[in-house]
Amino acid sequence: MGKLIVYMSSPLRGDIGMNVGYALRICGELIKVGLCPVCSHLVGYEVYGEVSEAEAMGVAYRMIEVSDILYNPLPIRTEGMRLEVEYARSLGKPIYEGISVEELAYRLGV
Repeated sequence: MGKLIVYMSSPLRGDIGMNVGYALRICGELIKVGLCPVCSHLVGYEVYGEVSEAEAMGVAYRMIEVSDILYNPLPIRTEGMRLEVEYARSLGKPIYEGISVEELAYRLGV
């Protein structure tokens, strides 16, 4: 079996530079423990001003569909993160929130 695909949910709005940096760091940690992260706003954050919120969420939803799990490393959710979690839940995807990458890897047995 290949590496588990992990949809990484994290904030984008607000301090975009800080939030993108955080997402890059967490995705790097996921790779180091043997997981395959995807994060919608890392793929398209530079163009999100050019597309509607609905189009951006459509990209996120498609990534969630092909992911094995949803992971939110933070103990909080923005409105967009809440929508991502609800969508993942509607698909029956396992959801892990508020835990470290190391704890996630331990729970997944990787």
